[in-house]
Amino acid sequence: MAEKAAKSPWMEITLERQLSDERDFPAGSEVKRTYGILCGHRMGSNLLSETLFLTGLMGDPMEFFNKRWLSKFFDKHGAQYSNFDLFYKFLQSRRTSPNGTFGYNLKVDQFRVILPGRFGSDQVGRRLLRDTEKFVFLRRRDRLDQAISAYIGRSKDTFRIPAEANVSEIHEIVQDVPFEPGRITEHLHSLVNHDRAWETFLQKTPKPWIEIYYEDLVSDFDGTIRKVVSFVVGEQDFEIPEQPTAKIAGAKNQELKQLFLEHIAPSRS
Repeated sequence: MAEKAAKSPWMEITLERQLSDERDFPAGSEVKRTYGILCGHRMGSNLLSETLFLTGLMGDPMEFFNKRWLSKFFDKHGAQYSNFDLFYKFLQSRRTSPNGTFGYNLKVDQFRVILPGRFGSDQVGRRLLRDTEKFVFLRRRDRLDQAISAYIGRSKDTFRIPAEANVSEIHEIVQDVPFEPGRITEHLHSLVNHDRAWETFLQKTPKPWIEIYYEDLVSDFDGTIRKVVSFVVGEQDFEIPEQPTAKIAGAKNQELKQLFLEHIAPSRS
């Protein structure tokens, strides 16, 4: 039997770090404002969330509703927080910054499937959005780049790669990812639909929201972070943290993109 291809270990490492009690803010901060980052997969949401956490002003707006993070949470704390209200209050008691800000990062599939599946009610996600005061809508302009990144990520678990990771090792891990146009198409279809779902929701909500693009977060990191902080908590004097995650897209991403474009629109020789 052929040896199973290696996968990145960083997703599991980062999940453990994000679950750690050492990441908690000092207890006793009253929640004064709540915001949600609404996004899809492979949009730079971990870069945005981790940076906002490091400012000390924006709570810890991580993916609390990620299936794997939730599984680790309940392994650690048991079933005592199986009621969503108790679970949410526990999160707020630990991850609200001293200025009273609490945030979260939410994907459409987490809203539709994971939250109701874990907490036993289709109303849980709706209540979460109802009780949120402001929204940050994170998007990506190049949907094909996004879909290919999602496909590679699923194949090799190349999610949540921290800045200290050896990126060349990640590039080696993904070298044997095969070209599967059907799976890339499935990712593209799903990502477009998820983006449209958040867009539809936000067009109907009376609550304030801003739109942020991954490409702008990368090209104007400082300006984008300041824009988000200002929107949520107002103008603040703070230092921009170093980027906490690594940009890992490389030659394999470009190879698969070119193969896909040739697959859907072959050039004439």
